[in-house]
Amino acid sequence: MRFSIIATFISTIFLFSSTLSYGRSETDSLLNALASIPKDTAFVNLTNKTIKEIFESNPTKALSLASDALEVAKKIGYEQGYANLQASLGWLYYRQGDIDKAFTISQEALNLLDKIGSIQTKAEVLNNIAAIYNEQEKYKLSLEYFEKALAIQISENNLSGIVRCYNNLAFTSLKAKDYALAQGYIEKALEANKNLGNQYYAGFAYRNQGDLWYAQKKYKEAIEAWRTALDLGKETNSRALIVACLNRISNAYIDQEDFVQAQVALSESIKTAEVFRLRSELRQAYQLMAKVAERLEKPYLAIEFHKKFFALHDSLFNENTTKKLNQLESTFEAERKEKEIQLLKAKVKEDRLWIFSALGGLVALAIIAFLIQRSKRKIRKALGKLKIAHQEIREKTEEILQQKEEIEQINETLTQTNIKLDQQSQDLKALNATKDKLFAIIGHDLRNPIGALISLLQLLEYGNISQEEFLLYSNKLKASVESLHFTLHNLLVWANSQMQGIKATPQVFDLQEIAQENVNLLSEIAKNKNIDLSNQVMALTKVNADIDHVKLILRNLLSNALKFTSQEGKVSIKAEAGQDFVKIAVSDTGVGMAEEKLHKLFTPAVTSTKGTDEEKGTGLGLMLCKDFVEKNGGQIWVESQVGKGSTFYFTLPK
Repeated sequence: MRFSIIATFISTIFLFSSTLSYGRSETDSLLNALASIPKDTAFVNLTNKTIKEIFESNPTKALSLASDALEVAKKIGYEQGYANLQASLGWLYYRQGDIDKAFTISQEALNLLDKIGSIQTKAEVLNNIAAIYNEQEKYKLSLEYFEKALAIQISENNLSGIVRCYNNLAFTSLKAKDYALAQGYIEKALEANKNLGNQYYAGFAYRNQGDLWYAQKKYKEAIEAWRTALDLGKETNSRALIVACLNRISNAYIDQEDFVQAQVALSESIKTAEVFRLRSELRQAYQLMAKVAERLEKPYLAIEFHKKFFALHDSLFNENTTKKLNQLESTFEAERKEKEIQLLKAKVKEDRLWIFSALGGLVALAIIAFLIQRSKRKIRKALGKLKIAHQEIREKTEEILQQKEEIEQINETLTQTNIKLDQQSQDLKALNATKDKLFAIIGHDLRNPIGALISLLQLLEYGNISQEEFLLYSNKLKASVESLHFTLHNLLVWANSQMQGIKATPQVFDLQEIAQENVNLLSEIAKNKNIDLSNQVMALTKVNADIDHVKLILRNLLSNALKFTSQEGKVSIKAEAGQDFVKIAVSDTGVGMAEEKLHKLFTPAVTSTKGTDEEKGTGLGLMLCKDFVEKNGGQIWVESQVGKGSTFYFTLPK
């Protein structure tokens, strides 16, 4: 994988002078033309042009075309065409990662060009060899061959080639860490480009200048040079140069711990790379953005870009691995065909030798034996290489599977972390809602009745109220204090449940007795509103639950029913025994509730509503009812119609 990425990157740096693709129609027309013209010098030249068109998109086809054209060039004695094809083949093998073949064929092309005294395409071949040495980190030799290519471009007065060579020499000097030499070539590239006026080459030179400053930790100068290259990249619409400069700028800001500026540069880089599918650069930008988000303490953003980085990294890794396997397969297939040709040639020789053996005797037989033995050795050697290749493929496949498992484990960890964070966020929202509810109750529903009581007592103390007036207000105050007492009781029970948790102590008891106890307790309130309050639970209806919890549940539900039932209304409590549970129903003929309010019941979101006689409440009772019912193993729900009344149901185990 590493090799493939580096090869692709360096191939861009060295600005290989292949013809740009004019689209599928141009390629198809070239292939059609090849099929229709005679196999002469024009055929060789057109084949070379076609190879440069398709070597990126269809390297297998390019290899096949090159092989045929080389045979034609050799047959007709077209040495210049043969050398041109070798130059293209050398670059094709280099791009496929077959360094040995790339070097061998490029060296053969160079020797042939020297033999025929031609400098045509010689600079191209020298660039091939220089790129190979650069890949092998033999920077001294790489510089030597780039300088030879430069000399040819200067002799031909090819200004475009001169600037290109200066940029390549600057890049290689940077890799060799010869910064003084790199600076000299950068300045020469910029000076030569003044006459050429090529904005892209200028941008390339400024990018090299930025890399040089960055290597020397001169971050301010590096950023300034990269921004100049960025502007030139935008003018020439060179998207790869744009994204490369933005990534470099953000990296420099990260080194200076200016993470806000780094985020700005990375945002633009990611946007451009995503639109134009510059996937290698996009992967680097995702990784840098995750690092910036971590330093800016934005964990969700960091997780998001870590996910994007790993997903793209995995995708590119798989694609590069597949490409490498295909290249190995293609190389193996070409070698296999070559071996078949060699074996066929050997067979022809063998047949001829057998014919001569009949005439030549023992000498011919000795030659045949020697050739057979040599062929066997070649076959054994080829089989050995094949086994090694298969072993390498198996090892690569195992490595890919292992890395994939590691990435899946990382994704699983990230998923679990997200789940925990979401749960913590929900818990925090619930706690905030509970806090707001508690403060509202203390601040309003408890303060008002106490304030009224204090005011009445002050009036009585100073003699500002008569005995008759005191008796009149005391009845209302009594109801208010009883409501306050009930609210305080609910509040204390609820607070205890929040701090210590609800603990149920179940026991078997008669539900009818508990229901009657609550009916008796609330009969005075029902009488004051002329409400028919009835206990219709059958005697000896047994339930297995916490008796204190059930008392609180019934009292809250009956109090709510009385509160929202008008004069002359009805409130009842019934029970129906099932196989494992008893279903209790508290019904009223009150005002009822709208559908949208039903969804908020039993939650902190519910708000208190005044009763039909302006009775006050907190909305806390229904939350307690739900908690206590569920703690005793039951369920609670409600059915209601506006203007007709409501029925609250809950179940308890038998």
